[in-house]
Amino acid sequence: MKPVIAIVGKPNVGKSTLFNRIVGRRKALVNDTPGVTRDRHYADADWCGKEFLLIDTGGLAEGEEHTIQNFIKKQTMAAINEADIIICLFDGREGPTPLDVSIINMLRKSGKPVLYAINKLEKVMGRRYGIKSEPSEFFELGVKDQMYAISSEHGVGVDSLLDGVLENVKEAEAPSAPVDDHVPRMAVIGRPNAGKSTLVNRLFGHERVIAHDMPGTTRDTIDVEILLDDKKFIFVDTAGLKKKGKTIEALDKYSAIKTLGAIHRADIALLVVDSNDGFTHQDSALLEHAYEEGKGVLVLFNKWDVLTHDSKELKKFYDDKLFKLHKVPFLCISAKTGSGTDKIFEEIEKIRHTLTTRLPTSTLNRVLEEVKEQHNIPSHKGRPVKIYYAAQIKTKPPTFVVFSNRPEGIGEGYKRYLVNRFQEIIGYGVPIRIKFKKK
Repeated sequence: MKPVIAIVGKPNVGKSTLFNRIVGRRKALVNDTPGVTRDRHYADADWCGKEFLLIDTGGLAEGEEHTIQNFIKKQTMAAINEADIIICLFDGREGPTPLDVSIINMLRKSGKPVLYAINKLEKVMGRRYGIKSEPSEFFELGVKDQMYAISSEHGVGVDSLLDGVLENVKEAEAPSAPVDDHVPRMAVIGRPNAGKSTLVNRLFGHERVIAHDMPGTTRDTIDVEILLDDKKFIFVDTAGLKKKGKTIEALDKYSAIKTLGAIHRADIALLVVDSNDGFTHQDSALLEHAYEEGKGVLVLFNKWDVLTHDSKELKKFYDDKLFKLHKVPFLCISAKTGSGTDKIFEEIEKIRHTLTTRLPTSTLNRVLEEVKEQHNIPSHKGRPVKIYYAAQIKTKPPTFVVFSNRPEGIGEGYKRYLVNRFQEIIGYGVPIRIKFKKK
């Protein structure tokens, strides 16, 4: 699983600016008003080839119970508990405050590796050599050996900070337990109350099924091994992704870290959807993330037995929207009664087979020739673009390379058309990758 890095600190110290600087795009909301980042932002990032999950948090401040500040503090504490490494940010213009001292003491109690960064040091920046000096008043905080001077707005010193992160990642990472690639792993994902746990319990109850708990390799998750007709399956149950409060409703992105980790470790994601709620934005985001991770997906519309809508019309709608349009398979089930759940293992085997399928080069190039005959490739900057041949280079997910004289001249529309054609012959339930190389 990717290491998790959390950025914490009091309001308006530049956490979101640093987040955006590391991620490389303006994903988090940035504003001079303290406390703008109330919800959490997270994104995949990498440094020197090492991938990690980066989290931006709301500013830590004193507040009464049931206030927004108290909510933010609880969410930030949850992030600290989930993180492998923490970056604590200070405001170099303001200097250390009693709140900074309180945050340091809190982080020391966490037992997690912490890197401290003094931000907003533009006034002491050298034109060629970066930051000349660190404000000496911060030395009194007792964390000099772990301290970095940076300007997240200008990017100065951030590379040294990330080098420090990588050093701590190497120390924090433990050897992973061996994984049996022959045993399919399923992440059971979805929103709260969609019926994920009920489904897992139902799968335990099948005839000829033997189930026992086994420690998961991801924090706070349980891998459950199921034996069905002498075939092993591993299911990873996850928490729901949406957290509701009396005054606040937001996607609980910190608990989502566990779900993201489960998807990362899995071969197939079983997306459980409450049929009465329909296929929501959160469900769509989960499906998209699983596909981006290269995982097979099976959508399970649960609670079909208590559906309040026209079941035939709804099933036709999902058939058009998911399967015919995007080749995503789905089942209409009731985890409570068991209706339709007997088909889940059969679908898992189909998706698993598709994930590991290798297409003959002759088949690929026959399809490629058909594509070229039906749709000419537009020229690029007045020069012709030619596609020569294609080959499959890996599985899980199926990945192909297409050779061209000018790969940069192949438009996005033509690339999507190729993906769709390859998808037709590879099967359903899995994403595919196509890389374009010059020849």
